[in-house]
Amino acid sequence: LAKKISGAVLIGTEQGPLKTALLARDIRVAGSADMKNAVEGALEIAKSYASAHILLSPGFSSLDEYSGYADRGRAFQESVKAAFNRNLLANP
Repeated sequence: LAKKISGAVLIGTEQGPLKTALLARDIRVAGSADMKNAVEGALEIAKSYASAHILLSPGFSSLDEYSGYADRGRAFQESVKAAFNRNLLANP
């Protein structure tokens, strides 16, 4: 797993178990309060590498924060666009 994942930024109420599992595999982990800050955290991790990709990969349902998968996807898309508009990344 660590060969394919450079880092993970976690959001939501179930961060604890996933964080423990990732840290046990020597994967860089950061927690975030919301999607906007998660995208910005992922961009910071990505800057450490010559080539990096950021993937939204839900590990749990997010019904505590979003009405469903489409709502969560829109929040991710809007956060990436906002980061692009603030010049935090070169191309969305």
